[in-house]
Amino acid sequence: MISEQFETLQELFSLISAGINQPYEKLEFESDVFESYMVMALVLTIDGKDKADVETTYNHSLLSDLIKKLHKQSLQQGDDWKVLIITYAPGEQVKTNYIYQHREENLL
Repeated sequence: MISEQFETLQELFSLISAGINQPYEKLEFESDVFESYMVMALVLTIDGKDKADVETTYNHSLLSDLIKKLHKQSLQQGDDWKVLIITYAPGEQVKTNYIYQHREENLL
């Protein structure tokens, strides 16, 4: 099961990175998964500044499907994360982080 999650993460990162058409120093992708919807955000660091209004060409529907698939795989393992964060800097390893409360809940 862990190998299936790893494959899904690889697909997810490949889709994200292939959809970025400009050089960057770092990327951070975040998805907050709710029961009936999800919120996704991509921030690139370009010339030392974080930019959230970057143009991408990835398929948002496919991206959403992969995140749902990863979440379902995690649930089967008993792991109910709410937020997925993927970070990457060219030449470094892709890093993932899981948060177990929605961002709004963290503010309370």
